[in-house]
Amino acid sequence: MLTETLISAEDVSLTLSRRESTHEILSGVSFSVAPGESLAVAGPSGSGKSVLLRVLAGLWPPTSGVVRFEGQPLYPVATSRRRSLARSLGIAFQKGGLIDALTVFENLALPLREVTEASEREVGARVGAALEAVGLKGTDALRPEELSGGMQKRLGVARAFLMADKLVILDDPTAGLDPVTAVAILDLVAKLKQEKGLAMLLVGSQPEEVLPLCDRIVFLEQGRVTAEGTVAEVTAKATGTARKFFQRSSEADT
Repeated sequence: MLTETLISAEDVSLTLSRRESTHEILSGVSFSVAPGESLAVAGPSGSGKSVLLRVLAGLWPPTSGVVRFEGQPLYPVATSRRRSLARSLGIAFQKGGLIDALTVFENLALPLREVTEASEREVGARVGAALEAVGLKGTDALRPEELSGGMQKRLGVARAFLMADKLVILDDPTAGLDPVTAVAILDLVAKLKQEKGLAMLLVGSQPEEVLPLCDRIVFLEQGRVTAEGTVAEVTAKATGTARKFFQRSSEADT
């Protein structure tokens, strides 16, 4: 049984100011992820899922509360700590986050050059292996705009897993894809996670796709955790919005 904590949110809240009003995006969010564990962050559109991932990734400081990575507070993030964190986790954003002006090779090589001390020979070898692992061998010189949507998703997944040695964060990796391509991407995610033994935080808009990949669920509604537990526990006890959300999964299986 997993008991050690890799990353945790402790009463995390985030409030944004807009003109003369404030808007609470996250409110009192608390949970933890153990090494090697897979956690699905689920909930309706606008519930704060993607914002939560960015807070946990060290990209957006919370208004209050604490995020810890390996027991140490994540904020404020010193330059040396940020480089160490960048070597520990990989992120694939919903909209890709790829740099259009760079080639496929350069998109993967850039973070390696920035946060590791790998030689150019090592960078080349690691990028080549990553592209082969996601079925993009031979695309090195292409630019993201020359790839299909599914291939761009593969490239984003490749970059996330290339950088991660402890945790990978995936923000709706199947968004905008047809069902066949979506299944292929999720099969790829499962394969890479198992091979590297990583912990994973996964946001997905289709519960029937992401739940089979995860050990536990955190369900968000209006920025608050309204359910948490194993997949079986949460889906069995779900009420209200959560029940409607998870019914989609059971209906898709029939």
